[in-house]
Amino acid sequence: MPSYNNDLFNIEPYFDDFSEDKNYHKILFKPGFSVQARELSQVQTILQNQIERFGNHIFKDGSKVYGADSAFQTVDFIRVTSTSPITSFSGFEVSSEDNINVAKVIHVEDATTDDNFYILFVQVVKGTLANLVASTTLTSSIDTEVATATVGGTTQSGKAKLFSVSEGIFFIDGYFVRTEEQHAPAFATSTAGVRQYGDRTGVFGFDIQKNYIGSNEDETLRDPARGFYNFNAPGSDRYQIVLDLSFFTSAERDNFVPLATLSGGIITNQVVYSDYSELEKTLARRTFDESGSYITDPFELEVQAHSTDTSKLTLNIGSGKAYIFGHEFENQTIEFKDLDKARSTATRESTEVKPFQLGNYIDQLEVLPDGPAALGDAFFDGGLVEGGINLDIYKDGTLSATATVISVQTDVTGENLRHRFYLKDILVSPNQNLIGDPSIFELRAGDIVVARKTGVVGPLVTEGENQSLVFPVDKGTTVKDITDLKVRIRKAFTGLASNGESIVISLPALIQGNYSFVGSLTETLDNNFVDTYYQLFQREPENGNISIVPAGSYSMDNEGSQLTISGLDAGVSYMLLATLELDTNPSQAGDNGIRRKIQRTDVLTVTSADIEEGRNYIELNRADVLKINSVVDNNNVSVINDFLFDNGQRDYSYEYGRLYFTQSSETKYKNEDQEFSFSLTVNYDYFEHDGFGPLTVDSYPLDAINYEDIPLFTSPISGRTVSLASCVDFRFTRDGPRRANPTDPNIGTEDPPAITPLSSSSAPVFQTDQTRENDVLKVKHNYYLPRIDKLVLNRDLNNETTIFSVVKGFPSLSPLPPEDIENSLTLYKMIIPAYTHNPEDVILERTPHKRYTMSEIGEVDKRLEQVELLSSLTNIEAKVDAISFIDRFDPTKEADKKAILVDDFGGHGIGDVSKEDYKCSIDIQNKELRPSFKSHVYDLTAQSVDAGLTVDSNGIVMVNYDANGVTLAAQTKASETLSLNPYQVTNWVGTIHLDDPIDVWFDETKRPRVKTNTRGENDAWVATSYDDTRVGFGSQWNDWEAIWSGIASDKKPDTTKVKNLLSVPRVNESLNTMRERFEKDLILQRRTKSVEQRSNEIISSISSFPDHIIKTLKGKIVDLSVVPYMRAKLLTVTVEGLKPNTTVDIFLDNRLANSYVTTPGFSNVTDDTGRLQTFAMVIPTSTFLSGKRILKIIDSDNTTVAETTLFSQGVYETRSQGISSVRPIIRRRQTVDSSAVPTDVNTRKSELRTSKKYQWVDPFAQTFFVDESENPQGIFLQTVEVFFAKKDSTLPVTFQIRPTKNGYPHPSAIIPFSEVVVYPSSINVNESTPGLGTKVTFKTPVYLEPGEYALCMVSNSKDYEVYTATTGATELVSVGTPNRIQKQVYSGKLFRPQNTNIAEPDYTRDLMFNINRCEFVTSGNKSITLAATNTESSHKAHLSRLISYIQKPVTTETQITYSLLDNAAINENSNIPLNDEKTVDTDAGTFTVTFLNGNSDVSPVMDSRSTALLHIENEVNNNIGTQDDEEPAGSSVGSAVRYISKRVELLDNNLANDFHVFIDAIKPENTQYEIYVKAREAGDSTDFDLLSYRRLQRISTEKFSEDGSTIVTEEFRLSDTNKKYTSFAIKVCLYSGKNNNEGSSVVDPDGTVVPIIKSIRAVALEHGA
Repeated sequence: MPSYNNDLFNIEPYFDDFSEDKNYHKILFKPGFSVQARELSQVQTILQNQIERFGNHIFKDGSKVYGADSAFQTVDFIRVTSTSPITSFSGFEVSSEDNINVAKVIHVEDATTDDNFYILFVQVVKGTLANLVASTTLTSSIDTEVATATVGGTTQSGKAKLFSVSEGIFFIDGYFVRTEEQHAPAFATSTAGVRQYGDRTGVFGFDIQKNYIGSNEDETLRDPARGFYNFNAPGSDRYQIVLDLSFFTSAERDNFVPLATLSGGIITNQVVYSDYSELEKTLARRTFDESGSYITDPFELEVQAHSTDTSKLTLNIGSGKAYIFGHEFENQTIEFKDLDKARSTATRESTEVKPFQLGNYIDQLEVLPDGPAALGDAFFDGGLVEGGINLDIYKDGTLSATATVISVQTDVTGENLRHRFYLKDILVSPNQNLIGDPSIFELRAGDIVVARKTGVVGPLVTEGENQSLVFPVDKGTTVKDITDLKVRIRKAFTGLASNGESIVISLPALIQGNYSFVGSLTETLDNNFVDTYYQLFQREPENGNISIVPAGSYSMDNEGSQLTISGLDAGVSYMLLATLELDTNPSQAGDNGIRRKIQRTDVLTVTSADIEEGRNYIELNRADVLKINSVVDNNNVSVINDFLFDNGQRDYSYEYGRLYFTQSSETKYKNEDQEFSFSLTVNYDYFEHDGFGPLTVDSYPLDAINYEDIPLFTSPISGRTVSLASCVDFRFTRDGPRRANPTDPNIGTEDPPAITPLSSSSAPVFQTDQTRENDVLKVKHNYYLPRIDKLVLNRDLNNETTIFSVVKGFPSLSPLPPEDIENSLTLYKMIIPAYTHNPEDVILERTPHKRYTMSEIGEVDKRLEQVELLSSLTNIEAKVDAISFIDRFDPTKEADKKAILVDDFGGHGIGDVSKEDYKCSIDIQNKELRPSFKSHVYDLTAQSVDAGLTVDSNGIVMVNYDANGVTLAAQTKASETLSLNPYQVTNWVGTIHLDDPIDVWFDETKRPRVKTNTRGENDAWVATSYDDTRVGFGSQWNDWEAIWSGIASDKKPDTTKVKNLLSVPRVNESLNTMRERFEKDLILQRRTKSVEQRSNEIISSISSFPDHIIKTLKGKIVDLSVVPYMRAKLLTVTVEGLKPNTTVDIFLDNRLANSYVTTPGFSNVTDDTGRLQTFAMVIPTSTFLSGKRILKIIDSDNTTVAETTLFSQGVYETRSQGISSVRPIIRRRQTVDSSAVPTDVNTRKSELRTSKKYQWVDPFAQTFFVDESENPQGIFLQTVEVFFAKKDSTLPVTFQIRPTKNGYPHPSAIIPFSEVVVYPSSINVNESTPGLGTKVTFKTPVYLEPGEYALCMVSNSKDYEVYTATTGATELVSVGTPNRIQKQVYSGKLFRPQNTNIAEPDYTRDLMFNINRCEFVTSGNKSITLAATNTESSHKAHLSRLISYIQKPVTTETQITYSLLDNAAINENSNIPLNDEKTVDTDAGTFTVTFLNGNSDVSPVMDSRSTALLHIENEVNNNIGTQDDEEPAGSSVGSAVRYISKRVELLDNNLANDFHVFIDAIKPENTQYEIYVKAREAGDSTDFDLLSYRRLQRISTEKFSEDGSTIVTEEFRLSDTNKKYTSFAIKVCLYSGKNNNEGSSVVDPDGTVVPIIKSIRAVALEHGA
């Protein structure tokens, strides 16, 4: 509405008929003409019209001009009646009569006609509202008088929403209208007229009241000219505009200016204030158009078990920073999201399980007449008797091998009856082979020829792909259940007496209904069919010989449960080997043709007498052991880590479980005579087998055994690991206990029972002829499906519930990630394996939305230019493949290359970390094989400090400075006072001070969390067999940098991806109670592949799986793929600023931590000031992952909170947001209700997600400057001084220094050491004029670089008032004449508290303050000496590192010397190779840090509490002389450094008889390495682990690196070529100190000089092909 309104002013008696259309701009008065009253009015109207036009150009009608900051808060209300002036209660406290419950009155509403109660709006500061109201009578001391109020009404109290506006100016109808501070509650009125508060919907705003005020309404309008005739005469009327802050349910009103819209108690729109966020939106749009969405600080992600729902996991989303569609988002605390496990299923229709074969075999064997008798029952049932039948294999009459027959199957070829013998444990005799040319082979049992095969050309033994009775399904390997199972098995029926000329055989009752005889029902079976599936034998009564009976007439009944054979001799005893068929729905184990497993527990006491001579293991009392619960000695002390666990599973049977002594523990249990001497008690769980038939997933009753607990099986022969849930298992079982139970002699026997074809199992029929299509295992099953989900950051930052969300992918055997959704940024792809047994099974792939700086782009460009020069694995392979090898049998030919194995040491992916004797480290960054190592870490303490240095209470060391300091900035005038919290908005966000918030090292007693292991590079961290006492530490060289303190940004970890991990079998990790002899770690594989086998795989998977998780801090790159745990840490905790008299709890990373407090008698209730008793707490070791962990103290009602960050990191950010410090930046949430940390006041609405009922408040702040021209290096703040007019009686005020962003105080960042809580007793008050100020001294001077900063003050009390000066106001002085303040007294800006929008700076007003900086002493250099004391046993040191955080402002410097380097100068946080090996006893070394300072403004700064000494000890020896040419498997008598490759299998019947190995190495003088090969001969089924290693011979002349760093290449080969091999593995032993077998002088080992292997290239060759 315009300022002139005809209806308001052109009326009697004013008659102002101004018309804008006439364009009158001035009234020209003339002499002789009377002045009209309307002309005087129009003079004002014309001038006001001009002001209005200018105002309309600048402001919208209703806009705020200045001041008028607003606040919105949740308060309590109380209905009262009172005889006292009720409005005078505002600003004072009311209390119960006992003074236990106290509240501060913020606002009072008068009674109305229908609601005759006064309403007090209060903030409870002590006790509870309920107890306050219950007292009925409230008292208050108002201006020394006691007033009372009585609580009443139907609804006596509750919650209300209160909106407040401070004094300010608004542009209304062309006028600049002033308003006083006002409050308005949100309410609705009942039909009875009662005001109802709570979460209401409506609009806060100004009700514009326009009034004519005459002298009757305002007597001051009468003529004040006393002494003149016109004194007290009525004068002109006044036109008044009043802005009355009100709440209405609708904004559709005349003369109303809406300020804020309320919906359900939430501020949803603020329509009055200038929207500076429009500029931010424009900048965001430009940023997005230029760079898209990107991440500057990757969000850390942890997958953990869900606390309540077993079908879900929990995602812990840690700190990070991103720009999403140009908008900045930063998260400093942990957010939680649910993630569904992959439990969707699909059905695999009945398919064949291939290969359905039983390992190595000889087919087409003719069984001779004496053969069946020699074979015994093994010939009849295809099963195992006493582990099989041992036979000798003769070639052309010469013994060539021994073997064990484990099954005999019929093999019909034409009209001839032939058999296939399945063999295991084939041992070829020296200088013999099983290759015919042509030859006659015989299988003999002693002198009896059992079977013969003539005319053999080539290999006699065919190697089957499956050498086990365990058959995994072919697809959908995470089997939920089997719905249909078809299989044919062998079963022997003996002692069959003919009845006349026929015999009738009936199936046992146990298996009837599930099994049937194979054949056509009710029909006579033809002879060919019978010969294939039925074999009838008779035993000669006179000599016991067994002979085959020609096929008679076979028929069966309708059910197939009874078989009749006719045409036989009467009175003869027959034996039948019959084929049975299972075709059933095995829904219930033990009842439908499959066996059942029952979980049992056994407690066994064993002594050294139970160990047979030559054994190094303890045999348990039961087969099929599930897990070891405990192993204790006579003193009940756990010794479980002294053993490796063997669960007894073999490829053909379930044997008794075993506990193997580890290499390091075996001597512990032996006496002086090297004989075992001990007594132990073992508690373990095992499975008891019941029923008949194979085992399947349905054999494990889910009511007793969780699906995720179904065990894994690792084949000792093949090394392959499968989940038994995904298999059909025909293995036999040891029946009964191993030994007699000492408490019950009737249980068990002294001798172990034999493996026999028990009723509980039977061997299947194996396919010997591809035409026999029914002789296969067919399975129909339901299986779980994997899935790929995405974690995304949504563009809608205003909705906290969806700020992070999970986009669910479609379940599939080959899952694809879901499509990216609009308005979101994908942070991670999460590959979720089927069923999802463990949180660690989820594979995290971080989406590389990386922000590249120009320097990083330049580095990328440089790498692209040099890409052709980079050495890759493919280059090495090609180099080997190009080499020609002379055939050792025919020099005119080249030997055939059968396989190439290459390891370029980009990780442990090729090494077999499952071996107990695998002990080495790999430098993943530089791709080098090195000795393993030990880390020794010592905290440093000050041994001596020069007098010129100061070590303050925070442990910060700096140069001494003057006690008084020097003025940096000051404003010394005052004209009025302002409240630090004018609206009494309480925001009980407290402060936590930790005496030592940083831990510079990690726990080395628990295996770290491995987040990614895409190509096996982190296998040594994962493997439980790799030196479990070290839990992976010592296996990755330079791990102290790579996963901890960071590697310089030009040295990034290798991130090639070559594995698909979705098909890896899994089991519940909680079952891994101890290390297993046969490694079952789910990410590990025991076999590797040759170059040819891997080439296609690498190409197809290179872009499918995750990179390492990389984070850049302070220019260092930290690999977060491996995250160690925090070590134990003692903290002293000081907590202030919480809600008074409130019970709180302590949480660390959302885990209740009250029990960690060690202070006796600790009370978790705050006092009257909101302070908690200072307490000590111990963070337990091995419990929390390292990184940034949030320590939070909060009450159960979520009304008060304090939190801080505990840093367990090797590097942390100390420079950000305009802050540079030796300690990490303090991040402070702005509200109790939200953990979000805003980064800019202009974007806070989205960052705080104001859709929630969050109550926050900006601090009272004054900006100041550090002038670059005067202090180019910056300054250190020493003190700040502020002048108070009033103070609270109990609550403190908190001082902070914050950086500014875009000219505004940062909403969440606080400069380290600048936060000080000051209590009323320390505050000086002068009520009328400024007097003695309150000086706040920082315990540690606060470093500020040149720039703008803000002095902030925060309090939950309205009573604190400080002096300020306003331009144009009259100065307050205690002496002399007050002067008018003519100009702005300081160039900074004042910000008043508000909490609904952006606090606008007041350029006309400044705080009265003094800020002093440090003046440092510049004379001479000063030193501090730090010492480390070794509390461990004596050890060696080969490399050192000083861990220290030193801040060196420009023009300052430090110099560090190290005692173990003869006091030579070194750099902190750098690897320091020692000149020679040091023996560290008690004195671990000292460092002297000298402060070189020549600038009085600044000083170097060192954090003495974050200093430590790291020693690295290479574990290497020179025991080369003890190595044999043929070394037993697992031998450790020689080298302390052993690299063992995974096994390479030569497929497609390839055979090799020679191995050449090329070693590229850095080999200094007096270092050495030896190369070994382990190879399995053709036809040999011995456990690969039990084979011996053979030393390879060096072909070339021995070479050494000339300068100790050049790379040399040496070649090694096998000494003979007279055997054929099908698989091999390579072992490398490293030594320091050369000691060869020729008797040269021994050089003492020195771990400072070690050989370093750069690559291994092994070639399997066949000579004489």
